[in-house]
This record gives sequence, structure tokens and C-alpha cells, in this order.
Amino acid sequence: MMWEANVLMFGKVLFSFLVLFVFLPSLIIRFQNEDDSVLDRIFIPLIHSSVFIIIAVHILAAFLLFEPISIIAACVSGFLFFWRRRLVRSSQPARAH
Repeated sequence: MMWEANVLMFGKVLFSFLVLFVFLPSLIIRFQNEDDSVLDRIFIPLIHSSVFIIIAVHILAAFLLFEPISIIAACVSGFLFFWRRRLVRSSQPARAH
């Protein structure tokens, strides 16, 4: 009985990790044409999101705002900023060089 609860908790943690560190960042990251393998599609967003979290945590700690709600707010605002930036860039016509 106890192992069932552990397996369920592990599933929740794994699902949350994949959504927050792989799926959501892959929505806003522009992949190159060479990035077509499954490992590239998993690890590139993972690296980008980890770097963003590290920078956000250091900035929040410098301002003594290191609380879970401030980290969540920083992640949500960062996602919205980059999502909007990607939408604006994709709607603009390509420039000729």
C-alpha cells in the first residue's frame, strides 16, 4: 500500500518536471533545422529552463525575495514575456539582407 502512494507521488513529480522544464520551454524556444532528434527536443528546453531558473533565483535572492511565490511569479512572467516576444517576432515579415 505504501509503495502505491510513492509511485503516485513520483508520477506527479515527473509530470510536473516534464511540463515545467521541457514542454513549456519548448513552446517558446526556436529550434534550428538540425534540432530534429528527440534528445535535442528534450535537452535543449531543459538547459534553457534550468539557466532561467538559476538566474531568476539569484536575482530574487539578491533582493531578499526568495520565496516560492516569487519564484513562481518570476517563472510565469518570464514565460509570458518570452511567449509574447516569440509571437511578435513570428508575426513580423522577414527582413531582406
